[in-house]
Amino acid sequence: MAEKSTREKVADLLELLNLQTAETLLKRVRDPECDAATLNAARAFLKDNEINSTPSANPHLKDLNTHLGDVELSDPHEPIRFREA
Repeated sequence: MAEKSTREKVADLLELLNLQTAETLLKRVRDPECDAATLNAARAFLKDNEINSTPSANPHLKDLNTHLGDVELSDPHEPIRFREA
């Protein structure tokens, strides 16, 4: 098997970074102590990855997008509350 080119190595690293970012944001958004800055970071991440109401093939991004729909915004100085199912 031939060694990967620098371009392929960078692409692999960027894919891993994107995956780790999505997993970390999802974990933080699910935290009952989640703050507005974290939600904004998650929103920007979804926007930057062109994730909107269209389901994604990436299960981590799709889960993050779905979970953000359950957020109930209240006082920005209080923890984020999630709507009851």
